[in-house]
Amino acid sequence: MDAVITVKQVHGVEVVACDGDPDRAENLHNEKADAAITRTPGLAVGVLTADCVPVLVADPVNRVVAAIHAGWRGLAAGIVGAAVEAMSKVYSSKPRDMVAAVGPHVMSCCYEVGPEVARVFDNKFGGDVLMPGKGDRSFLNLEKTVIMSLTEAGFLKENIDMIEMCTCCNDDLFYSYRRDGRGTGRQLSFIFFR
Repeated sequence: MDAVITVKQVHGVEVVACDGDPDRAENLHNEKADAAITRTPGLAVGVLTADCVPVLVADPVNRVVAAIHAGWRGLAAGIVGAAVEAMSKVYSSKPRDMVAAVGPHVMSCCYEVGPEVARVFDNKFGGDVLMPGKGDRSFLNLEKTVIMSLTEAGFLKENIDMIEMCTCCNDDLFYSYRRDGRGTGRQLSFIFFR
């Protein structure tokens, strides 16, 4: 592996293609985006998370990879679909050929949200992604929204793998913004082809 490229994550839907010379690609660290894609062998793309969902995608046919930072704002805005679409447009990847790994994130056991956020997800994904919480709050199931986003983008369900571990519950394994606050660290999830 020559380098790991991360972008400046902003909870949006921008996707950056990182190809070519690894030294030139390293300048992308300040690029505002929430997904990075590449087909350069040895160049890894990665995302930093501390409760948001890391989604790593590979197209083994065209040897293209993507790292997606999927926080609630990005999920609601369509970051997963935007990254899959960018892989299709830039590299001619086909979603049915792609595989995805969904990494540890804050799971519904610990992710209680207010009515404003719940409304956004109910409108976009339907009530199945929400469970009643205390008062007017709801528990949000981010993993269901990621799977729905991938399948809506054309993924086959059997090509999606999920690590069902909650970052908030597992304080001996993961950093968690929800549990530890602003000063916590971040997990790095990355993917590359040799």
